[in-house]
Order: sequence, then structure tokens, then C-alpha cells
Amino acid sequence: MSSQTVKNGFAGLGVTVTYKTVNLGPTTGGASLQIERELVEILTDERGKTPVDYLTNGLKKVDVTVALARWSLANLEAAFPEFALLGSGADKKLEVKADVGTQMETKSGVLVLHPVSLPVSDRTFDLTFPRAFVLSPPEVAFRGEQTPLELVFRALPDANGLIFTIGDPAAS
Repeated sequence: MSSQTVKNGFAGLGVTVTYKTVNLGPTTGGASLQIERELVEILTDERGKTPVDYLTNGLKKVDVTVALARWSLANLEAAFPEFALLGSGADKKLEVKADVGTQMETKSGVLVLHPVSLPVSDRTFDLTFPRAFVLSPPEVAFRGEQTPLELVFRALPDANGLIFTIGDPAAS
């Protein structure tokens, strides 16, 4: 555990991504976290259309975007409920089937982003999402240059309402 409470500059170095205990590897271009909060305007007759306050009405969405520097058939299978990896050794294939009616909550898993500038044992700045799923299948580009695999994860609240933690999730 690190004694650091402030860290400057690690975000630019990227993160490693672990999803459902599968190490998806390092990113290229880092990762981004987007949080969209829903607010309800509090209006009074005295102020007309000018809100005098706002009430929170939950988080509309919490999304994490990563671009994996390397990807594999096993990574794709871990990320998507529609994908099934068949075979073993060098004789493998990934089948992608139409999926209708799957409740994504049942397919969600733990997502962990760990800054590459920190030792694996230092979880001071880990982002841990107890329930996340990949929002949509990625574009897989076949070009001459490096083609990272961009994934967008959507976080869901757990049974206690927790959406994510920053730091060691074991801390109390």
C-alpha cells in the first residue's frame, strides 16, 4: 500500500485493465471516465424559471473507455456475452451469435483499472467497478498500423448502491 495521497502525471502513462479476473492488458492512449449526473431543478414562483437549487436524481451513466494495445480471442470472449470461444491450442475460433433478451446485469463483472506507473501491489489509485459490462461490440480495424481495440464499459450499482471506488477497495 502506498503512503501517497497525491499523484501527479500517472494518468498519461495509461492503465492495465482487468475484467472478470481476465487481464485484458495495457491500454494505448490511457482510459477515460465519464460520469453523467441527473439533477432536478427546484423552482419557486419568486424566481420564475431561475432554479434556486438542484436535487440529485442518481447517476444517469458511468462509462469507462479504454483502448487495448493488444487483444485476443480470449479477451473478446471475456468482454461480450454474444461471443463464444471454441477449440483449444492453435485450433480456436470465436463465434458471434445474435443475442436477444440478455439482461446485462447478469453478465456484468468486476472491472479494475490500475495505473501502469504504480507497482501491482500499490492499489492507491486503482479504479474498481464491482459491476460493469461492455456497452457495445467494438470496431475491429484491420490496417497496417497498430489498431487498438476500443471498449466502452458501463458501470452498474451493486446491491449497496456502490458504483466504483478509487483506491484500495479493501480499505475501510
